Amino acid sequence: MELKPTTFREALSATERQELLAELLELHARVLLRMPFFQLALIAAIGWMVLPDVPLLHFAEWAALALVAELMRAASAHWLLARLPGAATTRVYRGLVALDALAGLTLGIAALWFVPMIPLLTRVLLETTLFTVAAAGTAVTVSSALMFSAYSSTILIGASTSWILRVPQQ
Repeated sequence: MELKPTTFREALSATERQELLAELLELHARVLLRMPFFQLALIAAIGWMVLPDVPLLHFAEWAALALVAELMRAASAHWLLARLPGAATTRVYRGLVALDALAGLTLGIAALWFVPMIPLLTRVLLETTLFTVAAAGTAVTVSSALMFSAYSSTILIGASTSWILRVPQQ
């Protein structure tokens, strides 16, 4: 009696799993190449919100950190696309997940750094923007729950923590 596979993963051969991983990495890498443009627009929007109340140097430090994190993801994507499918390994996948977490963290830090200095209406707008970006991360990372969790949860941790610290009674 032959046992049937109980999961999708068990039904795939090692070669098929490698091909799926290569496809996942390629799709993610292609999106990451365009993300620095989105990041610049997001940095500009956040600057428009907070700069009247946040010192320019403070904002510039955060903006540089957020942009560098996104450029690291784009550079990794460029490197990966030149080496696919041979570079489609679990280690490369984990590296992209780590960079996704770093990029999300830099956005979440915006709330932690800026919320104590900005008025309530600006705070609500910033938090709403960050929650929207976390939700929009679904479009970039829809093919991997781990990539989505790494990016979105790190944004949400920063955004939620800043609100909790500022308004603990809520």
